[in-house]
Amino acid sequence: FASMQLMKSIARSDADLKTGQLYIGSFGASGTLRALPPILKSFRQKHPGVDVHIIEKPEEQTSLDLMEHRIELAVVPLPKLELETQTLAMDELVAVLPDGHPLALQDVVQLSELMEYPFLLTRAGSKPLIYRLLLKHDLKPRIAHELHQITSILQYVADGHGVSILARLALPDAVPGIVYKPLTPTTQRYIALACQN
Repeated sequence: FASMQLMKSIARSDADLKTGQLYIGSFGASGTLRALPPILKSFRQKHPGVDVHIIEKPEEQTSLDLMEHRIELAVVPLPKLELETQTLAMDELVAVLPDGHPLALQDVVQLSELMEYPFLLTRAGSKPLIYRLLLKHDLKPRIAHELHQITSILQYVADGHGVSILARLALPDAVPGIVYKPLTPTTQRYIALACQN
């Protein structure tokens, strides 16, 4: 009888989401910094007793963690046909330039012109997107540095070591010594909250 009452109590608690643990994976800064915060704020107001844990890993590992039930939800770039998804945001690649750079004076930066300068390649979440864009237009960057952290790339750009391309949602709103410019041609990606079917 005591076990039955305990089971009923747990079931009611789960149904009302009063307590528990929720593990959410995120593929990188675009999801973690921009897509998740409004959702988390609303969720925490409605369910203050639920502990939410964010785990940031590369996209492939985040998707695998979701498929293998190590996390309940994931923020991932689309498409993900094997998962149920809800679109959260649209992201696009932008040129990242030092303030005062000749291309920083333009309203829109031509991708081919950007490739004439030493290039700082990200090793983080948007790297495959950047490679696909360059491959599509048969462009080869003069890679000066390959850096994983966005803050490292931004500092190197500000110090004049080269230019870069990064996902707009992964970037802070403003950085001293840095200019973000729309890129043409560019590419977009949609970011979604995903769960198992």
